[in-house]
Amino acid sequence: MKINPISSAHKTGSRKYLNSRHWKPGLITLCVLAFSCINSEAQPGLLVYLESGKINPSQGIFLRSASEGHINFGRNACTIGSRFDLRNTGTAGFSGISVAAERSILLKPFRCELSGLFMETLHSDILRITDYGISLSAHLTHFDLSIGTGFKIYAFRQKYLSLYHIEGSASKTCENFNLLYSIGYHINNSGRKWDAGISITDLDYFVINQSTNPCFSIFAHLKISELLSLNIQAMCKTAGLFNMHGDIFGYYLRIGILWNF
Repeated sequence: MKINPISSAHKTGSRKYLNSRHWKPGLITLCVLAFSCINSEAQPGLLVYLESGKINPSQGIFLRSASEGHINFGRNACTIGSRFDLRNTGTAGFSGISVAAERSILLKPFRCELSGLFMETLHSDILRITDYGISLSAHLTHFDLSIGTGFKIYAFRQKYLSLYHIEGSASKTCENFNLLYSIGYHINNSGRKWDAGISITDLDYFVINQSTNPCFSIFAHLKISELLSLNIQAMCKTAGLFNMHGDIFGYYLRIGILWNF
């Protein structure tokens, strides 16, 4: 389960070619406009974490660091993050960026959020993955529920386009209207000094998995002070939820510090 710093502070589809030049400038413009609306009552924060584990593309143990800056202003919030691979086969250095925007909706008796997201990651030394989507989340006393849809683009990295003379639509494969979902259970209500729980989801930091390949996780949250919190999460990704003989695809441990200014 992706631990949302904003809340803490407050099979393959069609293969149509998508030209990212059409929507990337608009996304950047929206981010600039959002930050231009920030006033003195805005509540900024920063999440920094390390994660280590093993998945098939890493060909061994990987080590990553990432940071996400977020800011709340009224019922709106936005997040911008970046990821760096400290030890990973083929993707050492900068390996991902993410942007998200959120709007809180009060639907009694619980709080909901409508979110839009964009992320681009270097999945391996061969492949680059771009994800974008929209989701609706609901926060109950002990449960977090989320559902949405997403779009994924697999693209060869530039050196392989030149090496194998790949051109045009053959350089990309697209998946449209993938199911996004998350179900999480919390022992304590939000606002308590500590919390722990379990979750199943296909959405995580810098990655959207196939809906049939979710991550199972256990997580803990400890409020160190009024401004600092410690987050710990252990995750296991399966090779197929609906396959009774599905093998474990990967596992990793994440430790992070959330600082609300």
